[in-house]
Amino acid sequence: MCSSDLRAREWLGRATQGRERYDQVLFFEHPTLSVSPVINALELGRAMAGTTGQIDVVAHSRGGLVVRWWLEAFGASLRTASSAPVRAVLVGSPLRGTSLAAPDRIQHAMSLVANVGSFAEQALTLAGTANPFLWVSGKLVEIIVSVTGSLAKTPIVDALTALVPGLAGQSAVTNNHELNRLCTGPVAVSPAYGAVVSNFETDNPGIRFWRNFRKDRVGDLVADVVFPGANDLVVDTWSMTDFGAPGVKLASRACDFGTSDTVWHCNYFRQARTIDYLGSQFGLTLD
Repeated sequence: MCSSDLRAREWLGRATQGRERYDQVLFFEHPTLSVSPVINALELGRAMAGTTGQIDVVAHSRGGLVVRWWLEAFGASLRTASSAPVRAVLVGSPLRGTSLAAPDRIQHAMSLVANVGSFAEQALTLAGTANPFLWVSGKLVEIIVSVTGSLAKTPIVDALTALVPGLAGQSAVTNNHELNRLCTGPVAVSPAYGAVVSNFETDNPGIRFWRNFRKDRVGDLVADVVFPGANDLVVDTWSMTDFGAPGVKLASRACDFGTSDTVWHCNYFRQARTIDYLGSQFGLTLD
């Protein structure tokens, strides 16, 4: 076990068993393809209705959208005191959506997800259901084949995102009605937000496939892109801190790994800086 993993375990141990431990530490597991983040948030809001005291939230990826919907749209059912504002750290979250779920890029996105999944299986020894990339790409293939009868490039394939609520709710397009409504305000709860972000760049030949999905690829391949710019292989970097809502912003500087050849979407929590940032945001620091 690497030192950063030990640090993460130490931090979690302090949160659950230390002198400053939380009264409760809860985990929220939610379906990601079959329903919209709004539905996930509605369920979370009902489960947390009437909660008092300090609430601290750590959310990764799409979970950040769920948290935003829960607190900003359905947070009126909370009974927290003004002296203890809700604090939330959003890690690699598509706050304004991700290009990976854009309808006109869905086929290339599937290819990227599958390639990332293969990389994750080798580099992080993820396999089976523990590998979210291969699981998602496999499910998308099932859905596309069931609707179109094939994987041929047709307009209906590009439009398929609308048939998958979990994708449509995080699609980085200007006419995403869910995200546009989330950004209009007003908010039920205005949390003290923090964020962890990265732009993954590498010259490692074993991971270089990802460059095929970037805008800067030359020639006739330039149309076959998923991300128009910086990203962590799953989420556009700009989207991780752009709330797009009046008065909703980061309460403190983000934990920004900048351009990194090691930090990507699935290993934020294996970084000591991420753990230290969580501690600083929640007043639960390690020595």
